[in-house]
Amino acid sequence: MATEHFGSKSDAIRNYLKSNPGARPSAIVAALQAQGISVSLGLAKVVKYSKARQTSAEIDSASANAEASQNAASPKPAVSGSASIRQYMAEHPQATPRQIEAGLKAAGITVKLGLINAVKYSRRNKQRTGPETHEASPPLRGDPVNPALQPLIARLLAVKQFADSMGGTAQLRMMLDLIEQLR
Repeated sequence: MATEHFGSKSDAIRNYLKSNPGARPSAIVAALQAQGISVSLGLAKVVKYSKARQTSAEIDSASANAEASQNAASPKPAVSGSASIRQYMAEHPQATPRQIEAGLKAAGITVKLGLINAVKYSRRNKQRTGPETHEASPPLRGDPVNPALQPLIARLLAVKQFADSMGGTAQLRMMLDLIEQLR
């Protein structure tokens, strides 16, 4: 554990780096070991190579300053790039994508040409007809039958009833074969 003088292991590493900015992480670990502070090589690497080398007190004061500045400033609604493009197009309806890009860049808004093209030429602004609609067919009542086939179907049903009365299709076939032999 870090001594009371340093506060935390990360702060001890930061303090060592203030006096030895070019020290390697392994040298940091060895030097702090000599002072009686046990730190891992991974922690030394993270603290040394992190972009913002701040102590916990500096982090606390920075976050307090950020909150104070946010509360003091009037809240300005953030506008997306697409909304900025639409606003510019409303003011300049005949502008080309390159002119829109230049105009927004002059206003301090950076947007890509691809986004400008997507917004300018999207079908969102054009009137959509919607999905194709089809008339619903009337509900079916039973199986649809071609009127020309109705007499044939009536005869087939009569043959089926006759076959059932004779004992089934096997019996009917046997009788038909006997009739053929008699001819």
